[in-house]
Amino acid sequence: MKKSSELREFVLSSYKAMRDGDIGWWERHQSQSEGVLTIGTDPDEWWAGYAAILDAVRPQMRALAGSALEGDPQAYVEGTVGWFADNLRWTLPNGGFLRARLSGVCTKEEGEWKFVQSHFSIGVPNEEAFG
Repeated sequence: MKKSSELREFVLSSYKAMRDGDIGWWERHQSQSEGVLTIGTDPDEWWAGYAAILDAVRPQMRALAGSALEGDPQAYVEGTVGWFADNLRWTLPNGGFLRARLSGVCTKEEGEWKFVQSHFSIGVPNEEAFG
């Protein structure tokens, strides 16, 4: 594996697409391969398959347009597969913010990076989660 500024820039462009509410960007950059998966922050947010992912992302993009994701993603590649991880500051449209974590796997398909698997999470202190 080697560090990839190209994949890093791709991840940063996804942050811009969210801020701009650009669902077309997501439609073009979500892989349609079998096995694609997106996991959100809510326990019920587990979407498998291109159609299910976009059906979930479209309303969220409308609701979260204006959000700002700020981070410094780490990105690595091996051939046409890459992985990334980031510890984000997520500023919401109402001005509030939270810390979030994002990780995922991408593949290069027809010369473009596409998301295969992604996972947003919001860290909870161990004391709160486990008592």
